[in-house]
Amino acid sequence: MRQATARRSGLQAVWFFPSDYAGFWRRIGIELVDATVIVVLLLVAAVAVALLDSAGEWSDAVLIGSWAAFIWGYFVLLKRSRFGTVGYRLAGVRIIDAYDRPPGLGVLTLRLAFGFLGPINILLDMLWIPFDRRKQSLRDKFAHTYVVRVNAQPAGPARIVLRTYSVLGMAFVVRDVEAVAVGSVEQ
Repeated sequence: MRQATARRSGLQAVWFFPSDYAGFWRRIGIELVDATVIVVLLLVAAVAVALLDSAGEWSDAVLIGSWAAFIWGYFVLLKRSRFGTVGYRLAGVRIIDAYDRPPGLGVLTLRLAFGFLGPINILLDMLWIPFDRRKQSLRDKFAHTYVVRVNAQPAGPARIVLRTYSVLGMAFVVRDVEAVAVGSVEQ
C-alpha cells in the first residue's frame, strides 16, 4: 500500500553509490556505542526507580516500563530524528527508506523488534552486512531501510523489486532497490 501511495504522490525510489552505505566496521562501531549508551540509560532508570520506590511496591512494573520507553525512544524516536543516536552521530550516518526519507515509526519499531526478537539473531544479522551490495543487515532488509553517510546524495532513480533470500533454511521475500537504466547506460 505504501509503495502504491509513493508512486501516486510522485516519489521516486533512489539508490546510492556503494561507498555511501555504512559498512560492517562502521555498523559494528555504531552498535557498540549505542549499546553502551542504552545500558547507561537503563542503569540510570534502575537507580531512579530504586530511589523513588523505597517500599518496592511498584518498582518492577515501573522499571520494565521505563526500560521499554528508553529503548524505544532511543532506537526509534531518536534514530528517526535529525539528531540520530550517539552511534549514528559519531559514525556520520543516517537511516533512510528507499525514497531517501526518514523511515516511519512503525518501520523503525519493526526493525527494532527484529534486532531484539529475531527470527534472526543479532550476530547473523550483522554478519550479513559485508556480503550485501547495499550493506543492509537482515533487519534492514525486512524493514526496507538503508544506513547511509549523512552527506550522501542519491546516485540516481531506482525501482522497487522483490528479492528472495534463504537464511538458515527459511525463505524471505524482501523489497529492494534496483538502479533504473538511464538512456542506454544502466547506473
